[in-house]
Amino acid sequence: MNNNKDKHRLFLILITILTFVTIFVVGFTTWMVYNFGDVSFEQYFFSITAPTAGTPTSFYIQIAMAIGVILLVTLIVVFIYYLILKKVKLKSSVKKLSILLITGALLFSSLFYMNANLKIATYFFAETTTFFEDNYVKPSSDIITFPKQKKNLIYIYLESFEATYFSKELGGAVDINLMPNLTALINEPGAVSFSGGELMGGGIQAPETGYSIAGMFAQQSGLPFKVPVKGNDYGTKYEFATGAITLGDILKQEGYNLQFLVGADGTFAGVNNFYQTHGDFEILDVKVAKDEGKIPQEYLVWWGFEDRKLFEFSREKLEAITQQDQPFAMVIEADDSHFPDGYTDEACPKDRTEPYENSISCVDSMVGEFINYLKQQPYYEDTVIVLHGDHLSMEQEYFKTLDPNYERRTFNAYLNLDQTKVAGVKNKDRLFNSMDVFPTVLSAMNVDIKGNRLGLGTDLFSGQQTLYEKFGTDFVNAELAKKSPYFFETFLYSKTKYE
Repeated sequence: MNNNKDKHRLFLILITILTFVTIFVVGFTTWMVYNFGDVSFEQYFFSITAPTAGTPTSFYIQIAMAIGVILLVTLIVVFIYYLILKKVKLKSSVKKLSILLITGALLFSSLFYMNANLKIATYFFAETTTFFEDNYVKPSSDIITFPKQKKNLIYIYLESFEATYFSKELGGAVDINLMPNLTALINEPGAVSFSGGELMGGGIQAPETGYSIAGMFAQQSGLPFKVPVKGNDYGTKYEFATGAITLGDILKQEGYNLQFLVGADGTFAGVNNFYQTHGDFEILDVKVAKDEGKIPQEYLVWWGFEDRKLFEFSREKLEAITQQDQPFAMVIEADDSHFPDGYTDEACPKDRTEPYENSISCVDSMVGEFINYLKQQPYYEDTVIVLHGDHLSMEQEYFKTLDPNYERRTFNAYLNLDQTKVAGVKNKDRLFNSMDVFPTVLSAMNVDIKGNRLGLGTDLFSGQQTLYEKFGTDFVNAELAKKSPYFFETFLYSKTKYE
């Protein structure tokens, strides 16, 4: 008798555990998709293995609340299910087997649902490709020639900025233009913005370029950021993709003073490691700002300090480095427009019903102010300015209010270029991605690139076909998503110098 009771109890425990796992898997997957959208498992994988220092407390609170709700709902459902099973007479082994099979089927379905949405099998069992070795152009001094009078560079990454934020009549997806200042800058002499259509537009987001460190890496190396299946050490080690040759490596070799500024903790996702490995940039992040007394030790706004202070510190840094007798390149990462909802500075109006729109408009205003300041400086004449979205926004709720058929593309603008560079440029109806930005930035600085290609990117000023235009976006994206032993060995594990 006791033996039967023990078996029945074990059966109930097994069914309870299987049901618990099933509901938790469904709840967790639904939450991930709801918050992050349609992204690759590679992105999830890197995000959980890279350091998360500096993440706003509100993010952790949201995650904790989500897990708490999922667990609570799971426990309630499982408890009710347990009570029902306990009251049902299950003397028949056929009934028990039926319940076990149904529960197992539900668990299998939940795992299938997780795999389909998070693309786990696609990541671990992807086919291999030779696309990288077949199309990669290694940057070297043999094919890259700087002008006698070197141009300075100010490169501003605008978190999650898209062409979507233009008004509909300009080519965007909103009723009222959220970027009037950037629009005005694009229409000035010496300015170019590349588009996929006849109106304002931008670049297509290629696989493995859809989050901040991956987007920056792609734009500065001409490569996507692929993470090996066995994990990575990029968040904990000093060195970051040591086999890749990037914009920073080239500019350092050419004697540039290199600066990187961000309002967050630069250790997040290995960002500091990237800029230290490739160019040994001088870094100013929230930790350095506190150490130098620029902000109080207890200061915390958004990811660290807000963009208004970021541009203020950038002006201070420029005043110092422009006194030195060498060209400079300053990379600024503005984060106020990060999801969810962004951060709207206290000095900016909040007259739109959507909080995210207030954030976008505020950043647009601050960038406009910063560029106007630069125009008054003596070094402006010899300085190229690049404004670029790092990737498409991961904001979910806001984009549900827009046309679902609109093709979202990353924002880009190249300012203060020589007229000879702008004249006759083919900037409309182009198919390109973040990897094409790498040679395009150098070309904007009047650097000559033999063959017009670096990495997997093509100089958009050259008019030469990009890989998207040559092979088609579907084919290229499919190849980029595949495994590449060559990529891992050549760019992640080996060490290569620019020479």
